[in-house]
Amino acid sequence: GAYAKYIPSLASGGTLLIEDELVNLPHDHRQDIITRGLPATHIAEELGNNRAANTVMLGFWTAIVGAVSREAMRQSVAESVPPKTIEVNMKAFDVGHE
Repeated sequence: GAYAKYIPSLASGGTLLIEDELVNLPHDHRQDIITRGLPATHIAEELGNNRAANTVMLGFWTAIVGAVSREAMRQSVAESVPPKTIEVNMKAFDVGHE
C-alpha cells in the first residue's frame, strides 16, 4: 500500500500522518520520524460525506506541520472543492485542525 511505497522516502525527522483506523504500523516502524494519526474517514462520515476524509487530513496536517496558515489552507480548500461541498469540507477541515 501507500505506507510501504512512501515510507522509505520520508526524511529522518519528518512527520508521517496516517489514517489510524486503516493503517497498521509494522513492528519495525521507523523511530526516526514523528507519526501522528486520526480516524479521518470516520470523522468525515460523521459529518455526512466520507469523501471529505482528505480534507480532515489537510486540517490535521495544517495544525501539526504549520507550514501554511490555517486561513490560507482553508481558503485553498474552499476554492478547490465542488461548490455544493464547500460547507461540509469547511467543517471537515475545522474538525481535522482541532
